[in-house]
Amino acid sequence: MENILHSTYYDKQLQENIAHFKNYPNMLPFIGSAWETQTHKVMIIGESHYLRRESGNKSDQSWYDSDESNLTDRERSQIHTRQVINDADKYLYPCKAYTIFYNMKRAILGDSYKHQLLFPRFGYYNYFQRPAEKTGESILLSGDDELIAYETLKAIYKIVRPTALIFVSKKAYNSFAAWRQGQNDAVFPDSLYHSVSHPASAWWHKKEGIHGKAKFIDILNNKINFLL
Repeated sequence: MENILHSTYYDKQLQENIAHFKNYPNMLPFIGSAWETQTHKVMIIGESHYLRRESGNKSDQSWYDSDESNLTDRERSQIHTRQVINDADKYLYPCKAYTIFYNMKRAILGDSYKHQLLFPRFGYYNYFQRPAEKTGESILLSGDDELIAYETLKAIYKIVRPTALIFVSKKAYNSFAAWRQGQNDAVFPDSLYHSVSHPASAWWHKKEGIHGKAKFIDILNNKINFLL
């Protein structure tokens, strides 16, 4: 029997409350299979998926009025959050695109990261709900991107109830923080959210000061008391 790392417990609620996830079910957040048994429920938040160059303009603002039926099988796999995490955590298809997950695993598990599972104990999804325009590059924000991203996180938070959010994208964190401040939104407690540099960036490995990997471990150990 296949070893499934995620839970589907919240799927019905997520799709009933977030129309976007009805249109793009492959973008449903990864919720680790151990989520409900833990005192501390940590949601890691990345930036965005991206489609390959041959997808043309499928990732423009019309994305929000469309659905997965307009994507090829390959394109659907590229926005399949749960499959990406399952493949990366099991180290099934080692590739550069999964470096973000490998580096988080290596920070916590050390050299055994290829042989141990980590993400059943975490949640993960990408903040922006539209893929970036170019392969491997940062999304160019426009139109409703930031509003939809913020409202999606708010809905996820109310349903899944994470005890901590860790942003691993500066662009995602800055957008979230600005919208929260602009709306004077009390839904998210001040102690709930944290940010670190992208695990695939040079800042992740920087030795001076508390950056990247060191900050990530410090947040888990000392800020939210997550038992590693």
